Amino acid sequence: MTSFGRYASYGLIALFGVALLGLCLRSDPPKLAEGRFFSDGATYYSMTWSLVGDFDLEYTAGDLARVKREYPDGPSGIFLKRASGGFEFDGEAPWIRRVEPGENRIYFGKAMTYPVLAAPFVAAFGTRGFLVLNALCLLIAWGCAFGEIRTRSSDLKAAVVSFILICATIAPLYIFWIQPELLNLALVALALLAWRRDLPVASAILFGIAAYTKPTHILMAAPLGMAPL
Repeated sequence: MTSFGRYASYGLIALFGVALLGLCLRSDPPKLAEGRFFSDGATYYSMTWSLVGDFDLEYTAGDLARVKREYPDGPSGIFLKRASGGFEFDGEAPWIRRVEPGENRIYFGKAMTYPVLAAPFVAAFGTRGFLVLNALCLLIAWGCAFGEIRTRSSDLKAAVVSFILICATIAPLYIFWIQPELLNLALVALALLAWRRDLPVASAILFGIAAYTKPTHILMAAPLGMAPL
């Protein structure tokens, strides 16, 4: 019975994962959004494509032209910030040059965690890559819940309970949003699992990345912060 439960639970997770990733690869994000493109989603989309196309996070006319390939009306609202000075990659050794203070530039104004992680998937699958990353993050969160619950329950029961906890909620709807909500869910789930496995450094790093991506997620680190007390 134990072996059956283990194989059944792994089969359930694998079947759901394959079906979910297949759905993502067959989806058309611009069509799903009905051409609406604004705010956070527009910023993360543009940042990721800028990394894929230009290997930077600077906002230029080329980024706007790239957006209009799939969203002809362009973004309705996008987060930007002005910067002066700093450093940039260069084509000659030492491959980094100092930007003069007078060289004002405009950069995207959101945390880079999601675009950096999404860039390889977008380079491989186009805009569908965002959905693939989101789906993988949901599966990671489910896997973390499953791994924790199975320490005090059977494999099959753990698979069902963790599925209800993570997937039988509003969370799967965020797969189709070009935003880091599911990434943050995966980061927090991994951080809590690391805390439960007595890996405080790994847990702190993961909570730190989640808080950098969205500052309010620092509240999720309460178990780690209170542990010494």
